[in-house]
Amino acid sequence: MPITEDAVLKAQMEFEEKLQNETEFPGAISGQEVYIYWNLMNVWFNKLSAENRYNDEMTQKLRNDWLDYMEVVGDSSEYNWLSLESHSNHSNETKDNVESDSWRKKHIFAARKMLAIRDAFAVSVGQEAVNELAKVQALKYEDFSRFGKLAPDGFKWDLGQRNLVPKKDF
Repeated sequence: MPITEDAVLKAQMEFEEKLQNETEFPGAISGQEVYIYWNLMNVWFNKLSAENRYNDEMTQKLRNDWLDYMEVVGDSSEYNWLSLESHSNHSNETKDNVESDSWRKKHIFAARKMLAIRDAFAVSVGQEAVNELAKVQALKYEDFSRFGKLAPDGFKWDLGQRNLVPKKDF
C-alpha cells in the first residue's frame, strides 16, 4: 500500500509536537538529534521529495525512510534511557542484566538504522551535506540546547541545556 503525502505530513506533525513538548522527559530526544532533524534531515527530505515528486518508486522509498527515521530517533533515545534505568533500578542482578541488555540491543539497532538513513539522505543530497553532517556529529553534547539550538562560538549550554555560558579555556 502506497504511503501518502498526507500520512507523512501527519506523522511529521506528531513527531514535531513530540520534539517541542517532551524535552523534559526521561529518554527525550537529545538536543543534537533535534538540531539534526530541523536543520539537516527535514531540509534534505523536503529537497529530495521535491526532486523526486514525479518518480513514484523513489518517492515511496523516501517516505518510507522518513517515517522510519522519525520512529527510530525517538526509539533510540527511549531505549537507551530504559537500558540505563533498568540496570540501575533492579536488585535482582540476573534479571537486571537481561532486561538492560535487551533494551541496549534495541537501542543499538535503532541507532544504527537512524545513522544509516541519515547517511543515505546526506549522500543523496551531495558532498556538502555529507560534510555538514560530519561536522554536526563531531560536536559535543554541550553545544546543543535541549531544544536543538546550537551554541554560538565561545559558548556552551549549561548542564540543564537551558542557559548559555562562556566556554573556559584550560
